[in-house]
Amino acid sequence: MSNIKGTGLAAIQWENNGLHLRVYHQHTDGFVYESALDDNVGGGWHSTQKLFQARLRSPLSAIVWNTSAGSPQIRVYYLDDQGAVQEYVYSGGWSKGASLPASNVSPITGLAAVRWSDEPQIRVYYQQKDNVIHEVVWSHGWSAGATLSAAFSGTAIAATTYSDSSTIRVYYQQADYKLHEAAWISGWKFRTLDDVTPPAGGIAAVGWLEGGHAPTLRVYSQSQRDTIQELSYDDPSGWVYPTRVLDPNVAPSDGSIAAVHWLNGPNQIRVYVQASGRNITELVWDGPSGRGWYSQVLNF
Repeated sequence: MSNIKGTGLAAIQWENNGLHLRVYHQHTDGFVYESALDDNVGGGWHSTQKLFQARLRSPLSAIVWNTSAGSPQIRVYYLDDQGAVQEYVYSGGWSKGASLPASNVSPITGLAAVRWSDEPQIRVYYQQKDNVIHEVVWSHGWSAGATLSAAFSGTAIAATTYSDSSTIRVYYQQADYKLHEAAWISGWKFRTLDDVTPPAGGIAAVGWLEGGHAPTLRVYSQSQRDTIQELSYDDPSGWVYPTRVLDPNVAPSDGSIAAVHWLNGPNQIRVYVQASGRNITELVWDGPSGRGWYSQVLNF
């Protein structure tokens, strides 16, 4: 069984007795699979597990946090065959979660999710049929959240926070195709990133506090030349232009992009795309003292 062409992608990482990575992707049988890498197992990517059935080419988004006992809590968000936003839950084992109160969902919506704190606080972003981006909130129960702004129909959506902070950044394309940022800092603020080539496909974002205090962002998107471009924000200098091409030899399909970040000495970033063929390609940043950006095709 192989990945469906144009599969949705989601990725998460956590650390507990070593590094743990998970990538979620859809096979041609319609099921979403989880591929795993665990430092304490060794040997690289070691398992691919069938989880649940989703609408073909459903967008995917995932979040994770550790409980006080050190066990991971995972949530994966997707569309079912009726176009409703659903949740799949790992809490010591996998089970169906909630049907989210997302209304009037566009059949070509993207999905993005973020969380902070271990309570937790969760936000999921989707597009309605009128092309406006909306938020669904988990805070001791699910409810409708904020209304953001109108977007290009079918835009990819990405969201991130700074480490474990409630400062949220949401990225999507406006109707004029330009990359747009909605930022929550005690209220929503909106800006267009005019100096970025409009994305031609997926969008992903990661954020962290460099040195524990300096807000840092990386936004990844498929460029008009079918490469993965990186837009950087570094405090206090701000957005860094022009964007950087990660690997000119990796030409993604018009599917999703997923990204994760963690600290292991230098910053570590992994970006996942479906490039040539149906397997997933991993683009690796292992810090300025390492190899820089390089890519490898994964065996799933």
